[in-house]
Amino acid sequence: MEDEKFGWFITQYGWIYQTRDGGKSWKPWVKVSQAIDSTVHGLELWGMTVGKDNVWAVGRANFTSPVSQGEDGTTRYTMGSTVTIISWREPILRIESF
Repeated sequence: MEDEKFGWFITQYGWIYQTRDGGKSWKPWVKVSQAIDSTVHGLELWGMTVGKDNVWAVGRANFTSPVSQGEDGTTRYTMGSTVTIISWREPILRIESF
């Protein structure tokens, strides 16, 4: 953390917000579900931590993946849900800077 007025909060919908004024105002920092693999549909974040150069978030992701090609030429998909750990080098996924 930069100082006692700096912080984040996460949402179950994949948003991470940031404050620099002790929580008086919050701005979107990143929407993780939009910034990662397009096969992820819905990301529920449970926690995050920020290191010197990296950010880690943990939660549950819903995903689809192709499993077969149908006789009619359409791709068939399977859907699933799994516990997910996401890591990235800060500030790659920033939505906006302050």
